[in-house]
This record gives sequence, C-alpha cells and structure tokens, in this order.
Amino acid sequence: MERFKQNLKARLRQLEQGEGIELEDDEALRALFNDVQARGKKQYEASRGDS
Repeated sequence: MERFKQNLKARLRQLEQGEGIELEDDEALRALFNDVQARGKKQYEASRGDS
C-alpha cells in the first residue's frame, strides 16, 4: 500500500507540472485504453516467455 501511495503522489506531481496528456474525446480515450492494454499484454507475455 505504501508503494501505491508513493506512485500516486509522484503521478499527481507530474500532473501539477503539466506532464499529463489531454484527451479530446471518447475516441481518443478508447485509443489510449487500447494502447495501454496492448502494451501491458506484450509486457506480460514477455515476462512469461510467451510469443
């Protein structure tokens, strides 16, 4: 839980410094979700040694 809190604080600092991204619409949000999902799946499979 402590690690989660530290990560959250770091992310909030980034947003305060203008390091976030702005999404124009629902389509952009969906594209972001799809990208995050694809990258996560790729990292997961690499960690398991799957192709």
